[in-house]
Amino acid sequence: MFMSQLVNPFKWRVYSNFYNSNGPEGEILAEWALKEWNQESHTGETPPQIVAEVLAHGRLAKEAIDAAEPFITENKAEFSRLKNDIYCYDAFARFLTEKINAAMLVLRYKYSRDINDLEKALPCLERSVSLYAELVGLTKESYLYANSMQTGQRRIPIEGTGGQNKTWKNCCLTTRWN
Repeated sequence: MFMSQLVNPFKWRVYSNFYNSNGPEGEILAEWALKEWNQESHTGETPPQIVAEVLAHGRLAKEAIDAAEPFITENKAEFSRLKNDIYCYDAFARFLTEKINAAMLVLRYKYSRDINDLEKALPCLERSVSLYAELVGLTKESYLYANSMQTGQRRIPIEGTGGQNKTWKNCCLTTRWN
């Protein structure tokens, strides 16, 4: 998702049951930030909890695939594809985590009006861009699509009309990785 979709999802007209229909009860970033600012208790899954779990899954998967590699004697090409998939998952988790960390600080700024919150968000965004470049590199020769729906019905994070925005490289708004 783009930063604006993370910090102001309501602007993007996501259908009302989208969040509730895609997982257990929990809070989106905007709700979490408001509760956090008001020192209210949280409900269900929270963004920091999910970020920690996703990062742990990526790290553990990389450790497991790396530990298994010396024992692979057959189907090495298939193993390499699986290993790349796991490395892609980990890069995606790390990239999105940094973006979410930045979004949490931007949402905090909404209430605090403390410029330090925005200044703390900048390094997170910079790391996010760097990690996105890593993901682009891991996927450019191995993935046909960064998403599963190549139609105009797909809106979040971006539309897929005419097959545009189909690879991780296509999804970025800059030509940095050309």
